[in-house]
Amino acid sequence: MPVAPVPAQPTFSGTPKEIVPGEGKQDTGIIVANKNSDTKVTAKDKNGKDIPAEFNDKTGSIFLTPDKDVVGPITVTTTDKLLPAPITKSCL
Repeated sequence: MPVAPVPAQPTFSGTPKEIVPGEGKQDTGIIVANKNSDTKVTAKDKNGKDIPAEFNDKTGSIFLTPDKDVVGPITVTTTDKLLPAPITKSCL
């Protein structure tokens, strides 16, 4: 009986970039490989304000769209049921 392959755990690479509030959608420099439908990304500024965050489906890059009143640093959190704990990275 064939066994279904175990999905690969998401992995992270890249160097977080500076994010400029109010400058539209920006690449964080953080890349997630092996992401799947359970992989989610969120972001909050220093004051706990939510910032829109999304993946580029082709590259795995994480993009943020911060309002002009966002205060850094920005904490980017990625969750997935295959990860033992959420992964957080900071962007200035």
